[in-house]
Amino acid sequence: PDFPPDGHVIKRAMYGVIIGAMKGGTQALHKILKSHPRILSSSMGHGELHYFSDPGLKRLFPDGSADQLGLTSRTIPRQDLRDGFVGILNDRTGLNARANGAHDITNDQNEDKIGIHSAPIYLFSGRQVPARLMCVAPWAKVISILRNPIDRAFSHYNFVRQWKGTKPTFEEFVRDDIRLLQNKGVIQDWNRVDFESFSGSTQESNAWEGYIKRASGNGPVGRGLYAIQLEIWMDEFNKVNKSVENDLLVLRSEETKENPKDAYHQAVEFLGLERRRAKLHVIEKDHHKTDYTHEGMSDHTYKMLYDLFEPYNKRLYTLLGEDNWGSVWDEEKI
Repeated sequence: PDFPPDGHVIKRAMYGVIIGAMKGGTQALHKILKSHPRILSSSMGHGELHYFSDPGLKRLFPDGSADQLGLTSRTIPRQDLRDGFVGILNDRTGLNARANGAHDITNDQNEDKIGIHSAPIYLFSGRQVPARLMCVAPWAKVISILRNPIDRAFSHYNFVRQWKGTKPTFEEFVRDDIRLLQNKGVIQDWNRVDFESFSGSTQESNAWEGYIKRASGNGPVGRGLYAIQLEIWMDEFNKVNKSVENDLLVLRSEETKENPKDAYHQAVEFLGLERRRAKLHVIEKDHHKTDYTHEGMSDHTYKMLYDLFEPYNKRLYTLLGEDNWGSVWDEEKI
């Protein structure tokens, strides 16, 4: 089917997507962007809409008819994906009635506004999410916000511990994930396998997909292997001739926390919107609820994680440009 015309609700609602990383400031960025008068959330509340990361087909085929049609998560027709998304937009109970529809992207009065949604799992999803997004809305602007992977892992652990009451120590939490990365072949014995040759290879890609399926919502170490994840998104961009330079913005979490106003203006301009006077009471509010240090982590565990992440960080610096990213998380910088 042809892509919908400009002005169609899905064009506006699927305009911008913040893909993570988890515990990197995704929701903080979402909140400050919503202070712009032309930006609305495409979802309810905090903005997380896990539509594209749904591993099954329950949202599209709640009656279970997918089995009868012989469909799988890899063979969903493009139009069904689009219609399903529009259905979710129209089914956000009560939003259109609230404030006379002022916050509803589907309301006709908001035709000059754009919608953004966010889901930190999108970055850590293998090919499913970027492939589905490019199939449904290849025009979407994508923003990622990355944090020092060691600090991110420690924040992830504290979040899970508070939320689920997890019993393992931090060291056990990360070592379990490292073992899974090794068992699935993502992390090799770099004394025997050349890191440069393995990076970006089909073998690495297949190993990563196998790891993603097992890691599920965890992955405290795997989520910090940013280069692998961004390369997948860039590859899916290339498949639909989408410009990485114009349609992918990668922010550094530490800078966003330190200078939220600058991050706000950078993201607004990336989305193609005019600058407006920033609502400082929104932007300067500390939306980052988690500590940005690894205080309390043993020196041994820190050194182990630093050594593990170092080659992947260097790979990221090369991918995103040494001028802006070179050595930002190296020890002499932190």
